[in-house]
Amino acid sequence: MTVPAKAVELYLDTRRLVEEQIRSYTEPYSAKLLPDLLPQERHVFTLVLDLNETVIHYAWTRDTSW
Repeated sequence: MTVPAKAVELYLDTRRLVEEQIRSYTEPYSAKLLPDLLPQERHVFTLVLDLNETVIHYAWTRDTSW
């Protein structure tokens, strides 16, 4: 069984478009994500909080719903 050339071209074009869309979400927007710190900001600490499931509980169950 052979596959028509038109079907192969359609598949390759669709795959390229899908890969471009995925790449736009998975790769950084630019090479540098954060700006350089000013000299007076070199020793400033940053607190990072994980708010996963704190504000929004994303799992659905029969007991709690969303």
